[in-house]
Amino acid sequence: MTLATLPYMRAMYNGLRKKLFDNLEKKWARQIQPRGGEDGGNADNDGGQDQALADDGQGGIMNFELGVELEIIEEEEVPAVPEQQHDVVDQAPIGIAGIGDLAQEPAPGADQEGNRGDALDPNPLQQENHGQGPAGAPNHDAPVAQNQNPGLPAEQHRVVRLVPLVSAVVHTMMGALAFPAVAAGMGDLILLFLPYAWRVPPHWRERRSRGLLQSRSSSLQSQTCVDERDGVPSDIPDLVPPNCKITFAQILSRHGARHPTSSKTKIYGSTIQKLQDNVQQFSGKYSFLNNFTSSLDADQLTVFGERQMIHSGIAFYSRYKNLAKQGIPFIRASGEARVVKSAQNFSQGFHDAKSTAQKADIDYPYPILEIPEGDGYNNTCVIVAPPETFEESQPYHSIGSRAQQTFLETFLPAVTDRLNADLAPANLSASDTVNIMDLCPFTTAASPIGAISSFCDLFTDDEWHHYDYYQTLGKYYGYGPGNPLGPSQGVGFANELVARMTERPVDDHTSVNHTLDYNAITFPLNQALYVDVSHDNDMTAIFSAMGLYNGTRALCNTSIETTWQTRGYSAAWTVPFAGRAYFEKMECRGEKEELVRIIVNDRVLPLETCGGDALGRCTLSKFVGSLSFAAGGGKWDMCFTGYDHANIRTY
Repeated sequence: MTLATLPYMRAMYNGLRKKLFDNLEKKWARQIQPRGGEDGGNADNDGGQDQALADDGQGGIMNFELGVELEIIEEEEVPAVPEQQHDVVDQAPIGIAGIGDLAQEPAPGADQEGNRGDALDPNPLQQENHGQGPAGAPNHDAPVAQNQNPGLPAEQHRVVRLVPLVSAVVHTMMGALAFPAVAAGMGDLILLFLPYAWRVPPHWRERRSRGLLQSRSSSLQSQTCVDERDGVPSDIPDLVPPNCKITFAQILSRHGARHPTSSKTKIYGSTIQKLQDNVQQFSGKYSFLNNFTSSLDADQLTVFGERQMIHSGIAFYSRYKNLAKQGIPFIRASGEARVVKSAQNFSQGFHDAKSTAQKADIDYPYPILEIPEGDGYNNTCVIVAPPETFEESQPYHSIGSRAQQTFLETFLPAVTDRLNADLAPANLSASDTVNIMDLCPFTTAASPIGAISSFCDLFTDDEWHHYDYYQTLGKYYGYGPGNPLGPSQGVGFANELVARMTERPVDDHTSVNHTLDYNAITFPLNQALYVDVSHDNDMTAIFSAMGLYNGTRALCNTSIETTWQTRGYSAAWTVPFAGRAYFEKMECRGEKEELVRIIVNDRVLPLETCGGDALGRCTLSKFVGSLSFAAGGGKWDMCFTGYDHANIRTY
């Protein structure tokens, strides 16, 4: 589009320039032009030059070679020759090769008395035929000009036409000054009329080699590793829109990749031991089990998980480096050791990136506010509902596990049968099969470089897709919209986010820690950058409290649904290891109010609950208004009373 308009833009510019400045150019050229009469010469030369200027209908021809010729002619020293042998030369510009010829001795056969003939110009077609006959022979019938100053070399008295040079310089200067402004104006005009999707490429398609669900090692949210090189496909580009600037950024992050919990580590070890006891020799893709020894630890971050969080800090700085100029981010972490370590790794990456690009912060290591997770502490970064009503009792706690169990029955028996046929007499149970699948992500995360584990090759892509959906059901019905009390667990953080965005005190009576949040040191409201590090279940509840996936209908637990059918909801797309959500405010030209945008693992959410525009943005007031569920405390009171569980859709 821009290329197509360039000829018209150029024509408009030339016409405007000619109309406004052409006469001024000619007048200026006449005033600054050297005149023969100024050296005591014939005044008639001036009139001839003026007449030549008046007859120049081209408005000046850009010719830099003429200027070069003039300088060389003025500098060279040519011995004086008799007056009668000097012709008046009105010479066209010489080529670049001719410049070198001027500084050399005349070639053999050249006219030694001033008429250099063809040796003067390598391109005789550009040589004006003044004082010469055909084929460059001297024309003795041509008028002979008299040397006006016999004491100076005759070569310095050639009449050189300056008008093309002056006009060219003026033309070039004006073009250099005016054309960029014209082009910029046309660019802005184009931006106003073309759809945004036409103007900004969906860059995520260019930088991501494969989707999260197209890798066997990324089917489980626990194993999906998000860093600055990977993310979730987005229908809306996550670039900063034109004429906008980010004024506020909050990241909510899950900790990096970890080892299994202590209890799970023991279970996985028992499963491997069972396999090795029952099967005498493994072959083919199972051969690695012959000498396999588990190196899994318990609960803590892996080396790869630490690297993930360092990368996350680098990515956060790179995206919001302009805000980083205002100071350091305010960082909070839930009290679990792996969460605190993740926050430290994040701050390390952020600081290293800032030190390289700007200036190192003198107050590094950054202070990190650790909020305990134990009983008796309100903590918006971790689920704090009474265990007797949510975590351990029926019916709320079991909704997610029951949904998963129903779905496992649709695909897991066939997988278990295949493994038992390949590994007879392994005698694996359904739970053994799940444990072996779990070992794919955990042993991958245990590798310092995240090398794909051999356990991942034991299952097909289709089986991994089912396994991913199995994990998605656990989050959706365990802590998300599918659980009646799931969203209520995230109400406190949602209200804290509103307080930060509006710079007003927190208004909440659920999980907020009032001792901390009513203190300007432990809960400042004037920061540009905020960082909170938490767990996957808690992030799921927070997203649900904010209604970010309200467009997702209740997930089916009897057949698999794609991310297109779930409208982008997936455990792997929302809460993977080191998964992150960016909450942004931006100011945009032409907008009277700040806009809010939310990006989850590089996917811009449409924000349908507040009427998001084509770029996924709502005004701040509409966004705050859409959080009425959180503002009202959700169903926090029901966490302490009985409540019937929701029916799970089956078909």
